[in-house]
Amino acid sequence: METGPMSNREILRLTASDGCHKESFLAEPVADEYIGPLPDESVLWTCVKRKWVVSTVERDSSAILGPRRFLETIVWRWNEASQDRGEMIAMGSGLAYHQAACNALLGGGEDELKDLNT
Repeated sequence: METGPMSNREILRLTASDGCHKESFLAEPVADEYIGPLPDESVLWTCVKRKWVVSTVERDSSAILGPRRFLETIVWRWNEASQDRGEMIAMGSGLAYHQAACNALLGGGEDELKDLNT
């Protein structure tokens, strides 16, 4: 079944079969006119095998030219005991990187992430 583009307000409920979950959402549209720094907006949060968290956040860019907002994706180790993230182990940009990082972790763990950043 084909679907159209997702609405900016559509809620994504991500629940992994291993029991690690968190609600994620797409950020509200940004006004056409730039009005200064905006708070970081969580776009997507995925827990993989209760060992890693892949988090994508929309944030302000410090670049003079180019987009004023961008998607930053960070991969963290997950501490199951404290239910909190641990050490940052990889970083990239965009939702494509988010998906690739999840696939790499599912396929071979942290060693597979090295290929994404080369």
